[in-house]
Amino acid sequence: MNLRSTLCTTAVAALVAAAPLPAQTLSGNVTVSRATSTALYTIDFTGNPYESAALFVGFQLSPVGPLPVPGLGTLYIDPSTMFLATMVPLDGSGRGTLLLVPPVPSIGVVFQAAFLGGTGVRLSTSFIGMQHHIAANDVWTAIASSYNARTNTLRAGVWEARGSIVEVVLVRGGVRTVISRHTLQTDSFETWDINVAIQAGDDIEFEINGAVEATHHY
Repeated sequence: MNLRSTLCTTAVAALVAAAPLPAQTLSGNVTVSRATSTALYTIDFTGNPYESAALFVGFQLSPVGPLPVPGLGTLYIDPSTMFLATMVPLDGSGRGTLLLVPPVPSIGVVFQAAFLGGTGVRLSTSFIGMQHHIAANDVWTAIASSYNARTNTLRAGVWEARGSIVEVVLVRGGVRTVISRHTLQTDSFETWDINVAIQAGDDIEFEINGAVEATHHY
């Protein structure tokens, strides 16, 4: 190899080594079906091309706050409640999608992923929370939410009678704060986004016409 080739190879290697890795992230959304009385969780992964993502699920965030894990990143889920749910392969653009149908009519969970590839193992840089509640009483009711910690966005979704008033309440340390008040405009599943920074120990309550119908504990 001549000097010019050596210099070019060295320069390329230096640029690759200096290039920042793409952030390993998760995002999610929840939809519901009245026909089947089920919810569908859609989880999108973004990482390096052809990595694998190990999806972990837990029932709350770490009660002592985010936990630094040397060499891996930060763990947000309470390790005493978390377990490995599945593995998801990423494509050549570093993206993957998982569709989940939860087996119970009412549940609230948090997700985080570990990305495995040629650069080692790294935890996702944020977590997502997903929740749904379906009740077939006098009026069929469905409540769902997905929280993206990377953007501090809570997407609320409710299926109730048109004109119903929905209040989304943040409960933190015993203090209740209404973070959204929304009047339903349709008789179908209606969604809207709320900007909020959720912390460990928070509860998100959904009140419909003055009655608490669902609570998601973080």
